[in-house]
Amino acid sequence: MPAQGKVTSDLPHGKNKQPRVVNDSVCPTIRGCFIYTLFIYMDININSKKTSITSTNLQELAQEMSLPEKGVAVAINNQMIPRTEWANTPIAEGADVIIIKAACGG
Repeated sequence: MPAQGKVTSDLPHGKNKQPRVVNDSVCPTIRGCFIYTLFIYMDININSKKTSITSTNLQELAQEMSLPEKGVAVAINNQMIPRTEWANTPIAEGADVIIIKAACGG
């Protein structure tokens, strides 16, 4: 199922970060022929901040945001999602995502 969203030239998460490359292959029959993939971005709210993402599910979002393997809780539209369900949890345009990272200290 293709991602819902819009095609845009904006880079996610600021000017200095590049979008995730989905398909960057070279045409084997014609020298110099490249196949480019359009990036489909959708806008969601992460911790109340509007953010453009290319992820289609929660697992991809965790990878896109470089979240740690442990000590992270995520809720979509005020519903906590267990890590075991992240790969099966789609993200829709306009979703409200809350990410909580555990911190040590006092």
